[in-house]
Parts: sequence; structure tokens; C-alpha cells
Amino acid sequence: MLPDVSAFGMNSMEFCKYILSEAKVACAPGVAYHIEGLVRISLGSERIEEAIDRVARAISKLPLKKLATA
Repeated sequence: MLPDVSAFGMNSMEFCKYILSEAKVACAPGVAYHIEGLVRISLGSERIEEAIDRVARAISKLPLKKLATA
């Protein structure tokens, strides 16, 4: 899974560090795959539901960057 996290106003490395610190869930920054703005999340764990819940709680604390409208 490669979600776009650019709306949170941080680069992929900053986002991954935040999720690791806040939710205790590891993800890989897109910059490592030459796709800045995305993060790689592996869904291959027996505790995936718990991890998703923790990530969702952490993300809910982040402000969204105002997106330009056309």
C-alpha cells in the first residue's frame, strides 16, 4: 500500500518518523523508492487491525495542509 501523505505538510521521512513515534508503527518513506510524498505500508501482520487503529488515531491529530483550488 502506498498512500499519499503530502496533504499533512511534511515529507515522507518526517511522516514515517511521526507515525513511528506516535503510533509505534513502522512504515517506509517514499523517498527510499524515489516516490517522495508517498509512504509504504506493509499489511502482512497478524496485528494489522491494531496497527491501523493506532495509525488512524495518530493521523487524526495532524492538521491538513490547505490545498490550492483551481
